[in-house]
Amino acid sequence: MSVRPAGKCPAYPGGHQPDTAAGGVMEYLLAPGDCRPVKQRHTAPRPARLAAALRSPARSTHIVRAAAVTRALFTVVLIWAAMTAVAAGASAQPAADPHQFSDRTAEFIPLGAPNALAARDSGKQLVLSPHGTRRSIVCRGNGSTVPLYDCSQEDGLGWAPLHRKDTPVGEVWIYFP
Repeated sequence: MSVRPAGKCPAYPGGHQPDTAAGGVMEYLLAPGDCRPVKQRHTAPRPARLAAALRSPARSTHIVRAAAVTRALFTVVLIWAAMTAVAAGASAQPAADPHQFSDRTAEFIPLGAPNALAARDSGKQLVLSPHGTRRSIVCRGNGSTVPLYDCSQEDGLGWAPLHRKDTPVGEVWIYFP
């Protein structure tokens, strides 16, 4: 067994055989007529492994428990994602019938509010009422394809009608009990 035949194969890069971690020299077994090593053989002894530490029952129990925890966490995340997706679809409300009364309080601004002059630009309606928008306002129409009509506001005795009037500031819904 020779390290490398002289003249037949190029020298190892750097001109020497590499040292192993244990300080020994690696030998290369060459195939006849070929410059590529067939296999390597370490002349220095390998360090002994601690077989007991690698195969202890505590380590295998830990691995099994870690895998079970990982599976459980994955299952929880998967269920949470599915429930979130279902909840997002379930919370979507169907399109309201424009001919039925629906709560439109959020679309109104009291006439005395500081942003009342910009109500038309923001797509809001003005209301002149002693209750402002503290009490519910219901209207027919959806505000986009069917304009709001037949609005009423809740008061202490029931529902009072709101009448629409055109003013220099824009349309104003006036409380009229």
